[in-house]
Amino acid sequence: AISSAQSASTTISFTVSTTNPATRLRLAKNFWALQHWRGSTLLASKAVESWSIEPQLHSLTLAISGSLQAAGATTRLTVSFMPVYSAGALQLEVLSPSGFDFCGASATSPAAVVEREDCSSSPSKILLTTTITSGVQVSVKISDVVLSPTGGTTIVSVQTFDSSSAGYTREELEDLMVVFPGNLATTSQTLECLHAEDSTLYPVTYSFPARVDEQSWLETYFTLTQPAAAGDDLILVSDSEENLFDIDSSTFELKKVISSSSTQTISVVVSKTSSSNRLSVALGAALEAGQTYYLKCGVTPSGTGSASWTIQIDSGGVYPSNTNDAEDYGFVVVPQTDISVTVSRAPPTATVQVSLVLNTKATGFQQLIVPAGVLLPLGEGACAVGTNFVCTDVGTFRGRRVANLSGIDGADLPTGKSLLIKVTMPEVAE
Repeated sequence: AISSAQSASTTISFTVSTTNPATRLRLAKNFWALQHWRGSTLLASKAVESWSIEPQLHSLTLAISGSLQAAGATTRLTVSFMPVYSAGALQLEVLSPSGFDFCGASATSPAAVVEREDCSSSPSKILLTTTITSGVQVSVKISDVVLSPTGGTTIVSVQTFDSSSAGYTREELEDLMVVFPGNLATTSQTLECLHAEDSTLYPVTYSFPARVDEQSWLETYFTLTQPAAAGDDLILVSDSEENLFDIDSSTFELKKVISSSSTQTISVVVSKTSSSNRLSVALGAALEAGQTYYLKCGVTPSGTGSASWTIQIDSGGVYPSNTNDAEDYGFVVVPQTDISVTVSRAPPTATVQVSLVLNTKATGFQQLIVPAGVLLPLGEGACAVGTNFVCTDVGTFRGRRVANLSGIDGADLPTGKSLLIKVTMPEVAE
């Protein structure tokens, strides 16, 4: 009601709070009608056409349902929604970022991809035929999708059509926003033995592979395609059926690489959720996209099997902000070989017999590196004394002679028994 008299030609403005209908209205019903009454007398009226109603797809989600999640990976997406109208086709188009590629994608039945001749010119778009029934939840799985190489905030347009010709839009929702993971790309992944840090103190063993039940050093360099904030969690996981690696949280290091000769340490706080094969640390500073970082941590292998290593940044979202998708770096771990060495005498330049006893089962051949200056007889099998094994000089390693020890005719080396070899002592001990 108008509270006071108004003169003719006065503009009266007011606001009405309303909710759009879920479906389109027939043209005859999509009007606003205004009537001016005085008591029971109609003084004036007017009808104006309303705005166009665009139905929304309810409960719309787009998720990575494949095992690979990192930016640039080829994986599976699942789109789900509750339609208002029945339809026969569905179209997805990634508006940003660039780099999505649906050209090689396939869909799980009953959905099917509609082939497009122009796919190479617009690879971020895909059209599928499928059964879409009003009020019935729809879920479509699309495999072999190449994700954007950057990850991050992703804007997607989802539309349904009455047929695959896409001639008539039934419903649509523009600008669905999801946040997909970036790529944590690792380089120079190494697993080095305990002595690797000091080649001067350990001139031979520093280059040996990691050994079972002995701490080793996991080292890698990595870059991110999405930035990480201070307080985000960096997570390191060794994943194998036997939990082959124990991670020592006290040895963890993270550094920003400034140049080939300069780094900057990034402080971290170890999380209480860490376990023997999982380490979670809170970042004390932000990490930049495109910047190289160095990670080092002590790990102890309990066996010689393989393990995949997950390195990712968790910022509290549905997905990690960056991940390496659990790569198996093919680290070599060998069992420890217990050996005892005895000699009755060792005068300078003399050829003497040395007794070796292996206390660990040794399959195949074992390489024996003798002390500096000690020589081995040349020729196949020449350094063996006895007939229960073969000893052959095979060259040098860092100036020291190397022999291959093996069983007879491919058999395993005898263990717990003395293996006698001939060596020639140097004139002066080195």
